[in-house]
Amino acid sequence: MNTNTVSWTIALFFGCSIVFAAIRKLTEDSGAGVTLIAQVAAMAVIIGVIVLVVRRNDRSDGDGDGDKGE
Repeated sequence: MNTNTVSWTIALFFGCSIVFAAIRKLTEDSGAGVTLIAQVAAMAVIIGVIVLVVRRNDRSDGDGDGDKGE
């Protein structure tokens, strides 16, 4: 694992923590179900973006094996 991967993992972790805390704060006057649905929707969007970015990087690799020529 290289430092770039570790850096992105840490950034993603803290970014998600901030997003989920903001959703919880915005929905504090609503029921627990609304908060849960909003957080699950945000998680689905985040996972979708990660999948798209990884697939795009694998496609730009050229050979399709994902090792970036190493």
